[in-house]
Amino acid sequence: MKISSDIVKLYKSVHTWTGVSAALFLFIAFFAGALTVFEKPIDAWATPPSAEVTSLNFDEILPSIETLIVEQPEALARGVSFVLNDDASSVQLQWTQALDNSDHPELQHWQGWYDDEGQLLTRAAHQDTLGHTIDILHQRGGLPESWHWGEFVVGLVCILYSLALISGVILFLPALARDLLAFRIGPNLKRFWLDAHNLVGITSLPFHIIMALTSAVFLLHDPIYEVQDKALYDGQLRSVFRPDAPPYPNASLSAMLAPQELLNIAAKEAPGMKASELQFTRPGHPAAMVRIWGYDPAHMNRGPHGGFLILSPYTGEVLNRDVTPGQAGAGDTALASFFALHFASYGGEPIRWAYLILGLSGAFIFYSGNLLWLESRRKSSRGQAALPDQKWGAHFLAMLTVGVCLGCIVATTMMIASAKWLWPWHAAHAHFFAQCFYIVLLLSVGMAFLLGAARASVALSALAAAACLLIPASSVVALLSHGAVAWVSSEGLWVIDCVGFLAALFFVWATFATHHRAKHGRPDSLWSYSANRWPEKSPSPIRATEAP
Repeated sequence: MKISSDIVKLYKSVHTWTGVSAALFLFIAFFAGALTVFEKPIDAWATPPSAEVTSLNFDEILPSIETLIVEQPEALARGVSFVLNDDASSVQLQWTQALDNSDHPELQHWQGWYDDEGQLLTRAAHQDTLGHTIDILHQRGGLPESWHWGEFVVGLVCILYSLALISGVILFLPALARDLLAFRIGPNLKRFWLDAHNLVGITSLPFHIIMALTSAVFLLHDPIYEVQDKALYDGQLRSVFRPDAPPYPNASLSAMLAPQELLNIAAKEAPGMKASELQFTRPGHPAAMVRIWGYDPAHMNRGPHGGFLILSPYTGEVLNRDVTPGQAGAGDTALASFFALHFASYGGEPIRWAYLILGLSGAFIFYSGNLLWLESRRKSSRGQAALPDQKWGAHFLAMLTVGVCLGCIVATTMMIASAKWLWPWHAAHAHFFAQCFYIVLLLSVGMAFLLGAARASVALSALAAAACLLIPASSVVALLSHGAVAWVSSEGLWVIDCVGFLAALFFVWATFATHHRAKHGRPDSLWSYSANRWPEKSPSPIRATEAP
């Protein structure tokens, strides 16, 4: 396919500058987003048995609600939930309370359980779990959650991401037949990085189109709901999430159906949905409702962990199924598909693993794109007796790219590993995980500017290897020790330890490969030990041992 050289030049400029401008935000978003698909397993891996509350039997659900009505009626203002354990034979009591009366109140989560004497005990639960913190990093591209203007920045980044995606495809079209699966390994490292960048970008193009479209849907979330409210629901969209149940005469807790019976009704109405939670709203009230939350891998799920079916707790009548996987109408199913395609909430574990790989490959695309921009602007020595000074902007971007990208990997893995080592401190401090991430990230960026891009890339790769190794090491130490970290990965969660170990091996290889390139590669490269951290007025002579 032949395209005018002027058009190619234009789209190359668009692709380059939009990609470079948004690359660092997108790297964090994709790296954290890849881990977010396993948010619940990561939380389970990080939570010690001592932090888990005692489960309740199904016959204790209604008595516990009655106790809350008498002792803590404010606990029922936002509903009370019973989360099913993995074996679906017991549940955990949870609820949420507003700490103020504002339009957007700060919420506090609570847990409850019975002691040996039959007394209902309660305690505050941590809101900023490890998985939640990683998810916020994904949503904000690394910006703190407290920065309200961060949403505007993320929106701008998504626009740049879409432009880079479109221009990159058009730019690659002339070489599509020749370079589609090309991957040339040789002395020309720029060609190697370009082939890798193009190969990963083109093969994962459908995934990136999905991410760009669904991100746009999230940015236009409120306007879409307003249109849907008028076009599909006649101004009654609110009823999907908080429908008004028909009043039931002689309502009371004793008149409500048994929880197991409600689950049986849900299983009949939504056969493929595996129930995970019962959420009661205004229990004992004439307009009481119960949401049966669950996940169906065969259908698109509205949320990252599934959808829900709303029943009457007195009669078992279905009050609303618009957010039920596989049961919603065409309009709701279409909208749910946008959420499901972004959250990987369909297809079960194979899709989650595919999204993990694709998310990490997306992070590689943005990292390699910056490296290609830097290499294309390298001043070559061309046999001269002195090293040319690279531009100040190239030095700055090289150090920033290394510090942010590799620093993000170090910070995230350190944050995960620290969950087991420092749990007592985290229990006493609400924002520990976010603080850990930003401290390590800022130190990594500082190291990059202190050491220069070449040395920092080696040092941070080594730190990434050590941080990844800390993840399985934490479980080993927990197995052999006693005290705050005396717990091990439960069944199925050992995969997290294995992934951490394999990642450590990869970064060990990357450390040696980066060191070899910095020592023996072209001395006029930014990634050479010979490169100045900052340009000097007089060029540096080329030592004989560093000649190309």
